[in-house]
Formats: sequence, C-alpha cells, structure tokens
Amino acid sequence: MVLVTFPTLKGQLKRLGWIILSLCLASEAFARGWELKSKSETLQKSAAELRKQFPEIRTAADLDNLMNQFSEANSLAFANTYLENDTVIIEAEIANVIHSITIKTLTRAIRFEVESKVGKYVGQTDSDELRRQISDEVLIDLKNRSFYQTRLKFIPTEVPNGIAYDLIVDEGLPCKVARIDTTFKLPKRVSNPFSVGMDCNIGDIRTMLSELESDLVAAGYNLQRIQTPELIYDNASNTATLKIEGSLGKKIRYKVFSAVKSAGVLSLVFNDSLNNLDSSITDPDAMASELTRKYQSQGYDDAQVSRATVTNPDDETIEYHFTVDPGPEYRIVDVQYEGMQAMTADDASDAIDMKASIGNAPLFSQDLVITARERLLGLYKQMGYWDVGIFEPRIIKNPSNGEVKLVFVIREGKKRVFERAIVTGNTAIKTSDIMDLISIEEGEALDRQILVNFEKQLRNLYRQKGFLHLQIAVDLQQNRQLRDVETKVIIQITENQKSRFGEVFVKGLIKTDPKVIRREMRFKIGDAFNPDLAEESRQALTELGLFSSISMVPLESAGKDSIISYTILVREARSGSVGFGPGWSRAEGLRFSIESSYNNIDGVGRKVFSKGTLNEERDQTPLGGKTLLGRYAGVGYFEPWLFDLPVDGTLAFNYKAEARDNLWEISRSAEAIVSHRVRKLRPKTLIEGFTLYKEAREEAEGSVKDATLIDSGNLQIREVGVRHITDG
Repeated sequence: MVLVTFPTLKGQLKRLGWIILSLCLASEAFARGWELKSKSETLQKSAAELRKQFPEIRTAADLDNLMNQFSEANSLAFANTYLENDTVIIEAEIANVIHSITIKTLTRAIRFEVESKVGKYVGQTDSDELRRQISDEVLIDLKNRSFYQTRLKFIPTEVPNGIAYDLIVDEGLPCKVARIDTTFKLPKRVSNPFSVGMDCNIGDIRTMLSELESDLVAAGYNLQRIQTPELIYDNASNTATLKIEGSLGKKIRYKVFSAVKSAGVLSLVFNDSLNNLDSSITDPDAMASELTRKYQSQGYDDAQVSRATVTNPDDETIEYHFTVDPGPEYRIVDVQYEGMQAMTADDASDAIDMKASIGNAPLFSQDLVITARERLLGLYKQMGYWDVGIFEPRIIKNPSNGEVKLVFVIREGKKRVFERAIVTGNTAIKTSDIMDLISIEEGEALDRQILVNFEKQLRNLYRQKGFLHLQIAVDLQQNRQLRDVETKVIIQITENQKSRFGEVFVKGLIKTDPKVIRREMRFKIGDAFNPDLAEESRQALTELGLFSSISMVPLESAGKDSIISYTILVREARSGSVGFGPGWSRAEGLRFSIESSYNNIDGVGRKVFSKGTLNEERDQTPLGGKTLLGRYAGVGYFEPWLFDLPVDGTLAFNYKAEARDNLWEISRSAEAIVSHRVRKLRPKTLIEGFTLYKEAREEAEGSVKDATLIDSGNLQIREVGVRHITDG
C-alpha cells in the first residue's frame, strides 16, 4: 500500500494531512464507495451534494477531485482519508468562523477605537495567524496613541456555527516624553508646541509639527526643512525621547518699488495685492516672474521687473529688492471681426465680454485675449459651425494713450443643421423614448455638445435598466451639396447582456444584527441592476443613524453573466447620546433642555428616547401673583420593522405646561404611531396611522375664569387618523 500526502487545502487552513491510498485501479470491479465522518451538519449536506457527482471512487484522480471540490466548498480545520472495510473514509471538521469580538477595557475611548479596528475580522475563519494579525494591528494602533506596554488576551467561547472572542485589553500607563532633541533653535516669536511630559502620541506630535511649520512660514522662515519626528522608546522607564531633525534656513523677505499699486478698494482690502507675493515663493527669479505676471494681468502689458538686488538686514534674513517699470495701463477700446457673417459684431463682443463703453473699457491682458478667442470659438460651434477657424487676433497697442485694438480673423465654414435621427438595435427602450432625449428640432443648428449630452442621457437610461455593457455608436450622414450641411444622426445601439444584482456582503458590524443592513436594501438578488437603487440603499442605511460611515463597494463577476455583488463596509456609531444646554426664543424666553437616547437595543435598531425642557414663558399671565415656569417632559420607544414588515411603531408619553394668552394649559398625552416609508414617492416621505389620547386642564385667575367661562374639570381628547409627512 502506497501512502501519498497531498498539498494543503487552502493557505489559511491548518491541515493535519490527507493520506491517499493506492486506488489506481481502472476496472469498475474495484470501485469503492466513500463515507464522511464528521459532526458538522454543514459538511454532511455538502457531502450529499458531492455524492451525486462522485458516487464511487475508482482512481486516485477521482479522490483528488472529490477532496479538492470538498475543500473549495467549505472552510476546513482538517481533513484525512483512509481505507476501512473496502470503503474510503473521509474525516473532516469545519473550521470555526469568528462570530463576534467583544472588547474588554476600562477606557471607553480605547474600546471604541479597538472595536472599529477588529470589526472587519468578524465572519473570517479563525486561526492562529488571524489572531496574530488582529493583535499586531491593535498593538500598533495603541502604540501610536502612546500605549507602548499594552497586553492582549483572547478568551474564546463556542457559539453555534462559530466562535466568539472576548479581547481583554490592558493598555497600561501611557508613555511620556522625557526628553526633546532638536537640531535647530526656534526664534523667540515662535512658540514651541512640544514639552517634556506630553504623551508619546505620534499622531498628535505630527499635527503639532505641521502647525509649527505654518508658524515658521508666517514668521518668514520660508526655507525651513523639518524631517518627520521620531520617538525613541525606553521600555524600562516607559518614556521616550522625541527627536526632530531639520533646519530653519534664513528668513526670506522682499520689497517692491513701483509707482503703481492696486486700485483703491483692492489696495485697502487685500493690502496692495498687486505688489504682494505668495510666501511659498522663495526663488528671486520666480518672484520676478510672478510680479511680471500680476502686472500684465492688470493691463500693464509692457511691465518690466528688474533683477533682484540682495541685502542682509541681519544674520538670519535675506531681503530681495525689485524695481518695477509698469509702463502704460492698456485698455481695449475697439474690437473688430473680419469674415464674420453668422452674427453681428455687437453680439460677438457681448458674448466674449469685450464690449467697450465710454469710461468703462476693459483692461487688456494676453490671458483675456486667449479666453475671448475660446469663447468665440465655442459660440460658433453652438451655432453649428463645427469647422470654424479663428486665428490669433492682431493686437494693436498705442503706448502713448494706452489704447488697444483687437482684430479677429474668422473663417466660418458651413453650418450644420439637424435633419433627423435614426435609432437601430434597441429592444429594451422604445425608440420614441430615445428620441425624446434629443433636444433639437428639424432644421435647427446642430451643436456637437447636444450629441454628447444625448449619449450621456441614453447611457444613464440604459444603466438604470441594468445594461452596463451597452455600446453606442453615433454616426453622421452629411449632405454638403447645399448651403447648410444637412445632417442625419444614426444611433447604433448594442445592448449586450443585462446586469443583475448579486449577493450583499457586510463587514464592520460589531453589535448590529446583519438583518438590519439587509432589510434596508432596495433590491433583491436577481433584480435588474440599477445604480439608483444602490444609492437609495446607502441613503436608507445613513438615515438609520446607527453608523458613522458607510461605503458600498460593487464587484462584477467574471464570465458570461454580469452579476454585481456589493460589499458594504460600515463603522458603527455610538448608540447612546446625551445633550443639554441653555437657549433662548422670542416666544419662550430663556430655556434649558436636556435630551437623551439609545438607538440600537439588541442590535436591531430599537430606540428609547427622552426629553425635558424648562422655559420662562415670557408672555404668561401670573397665577396668584406668582410667575411660573413652562415645562415639558416626554419619553418614548421606537420599534422598527414590526413583525418583519416595512412598518415602524412608536409609543410616546408627554407632559406639558404652557402659557396661552391669559391662562395656563397643563396636559398629559399618550400617542401610538404606526408609520410606513413610501419609497416610490419623493424621499423622506411617511404615511402614518396614529391614535392620540390627551387630558388637559386650564388654570387662570378667578376673574379670568368668570370672564371666559373656564370649566375647572379636565378636557379629554381622543384622535385617530392618518397623516402624510414629508421631511425636506
């Protein structure tokens, strides 16, 4: 008998080994049956399915194929094979899947941070390697937060179909900075953000360094270069040395000598912006180029900037001096067009924003001329002149008076007009619906952008119906024999296969039940793919208020069928909240309110909430000479998806005392609400059925009671109804 050991099933599995028997017998007379010995019901079901394909084992290749398919269909902790009574016995057990990881630590902030790190490992196959990976990630994160002596301990608990872990986190005492070594000395005007005794939090240290660099630039040290800070840790004392290397360089200053400054208001608001340079520019040639650019952009097209002269006011400072000869300020007084027939000169000048008026001629700059030419070119193309040519304009400058004339030379070419459109290859969308997307009538000028927009709209329409692999070819048949080019638009559509929604995988859940995610999906497996439904699903998850971040990552399957599966990555928000504080309103005056809620009971989105307020009721009439406080107290309970239906239930109890004209109303109420979110109407729309019971009594001075005939008894109100609510 020959014993052969097979390779490992999967890289992440710990295999005890497969012992393969010599079964290289081709004759059916020596075919052997096989049997699975396992406590796992999942593996027994998988074996029953494979038995249809492998009823008997005749050769070693048959056993090899059986075991490969068996391992690919299941996560196995181990698998062995041997021969017993002429039957091949397969011993296997399924690997444990991590059902949950609960963080146990005394520090609340650390617990939330660690939970967000380890949540992505829930649902993965348990192994020593995976636990080491979890430990390494948590330890690195806590180390960056100054906890260098953290100790971790995994405590497992077996649960159905998996294993649950309590992760005990003993973070120890935070590391403190005992010494700071720098290779530069800060100037007196710049405060040092680092101090002995601060936490060894590398994130905070990097933030402080970034702020320090900004302060140094503001102080004139534009050439400073500071390297990434380094913490050198000493385990014995649980302290570290903060080492920061770099140099400050010299301060860079400049002065500009010019007869021209920014015009009035600009000079006051922007502190002479024409002669100011960005502090990040430190090279003198770059400074001169920037000054030239700024002057030319303000009409001084002949501006000349001298080479910088260098002075040293002190040992730490380099100061560059620039002298600017601005020349005349040029303004555009006339714009002429040669070869223009499709429009008037005034219309063209209005379109390119160059129409001169008395006392308001536009400033001249080369950038302005380039922009004007591009605008004019775009205007012609909108009018159907696709082949138009606009040459660089002639610029005629008069330095004596600062006047500029521009001459645009235009070759218009022929105008394209729309004749009709022909659509072929469409089956999923009616031709009439496609034609409605073309926003042009017969005989109108054909703008190329209209065709671009049409193709985008058509692709989006098909995409909403699940056709992601659509191909659209737009061809033009042009009749150039006439004065205008009559153009037929031929739209050839190849729809290809229709994409459908696949499975939804959820990662990052810690306390929340996965069904909370799945019931908010606006699609089911097998539905035609529609990206709008995916976005509506993401929005629905956001509105739950259970997650601080949500992302939905699509993945298309390879092969003939186009199946779009989604992986939803979430980060759970804190379930409880408490808020309080003072306020003021015109009607109530000063007020103080406090409210609290817990919105993820049992991990299914159940919520309890409460609110209380006190206010001075500014317009009240005193009772018995006493001024009272308005007050409100309420508690409630919210149950989502009653009986697993898209219907929510709310039960609320309220007490309220408020001033009304010259009397007070004191009321107690109870309200039960059943609400259904109408997805097909506009967003955030609810239809609610409600029943309300309210008891109220009114209190006032005796004279007011007599005048208004107020009854001293209680008033009871009962309401039942249906209402429509739209938020936003």
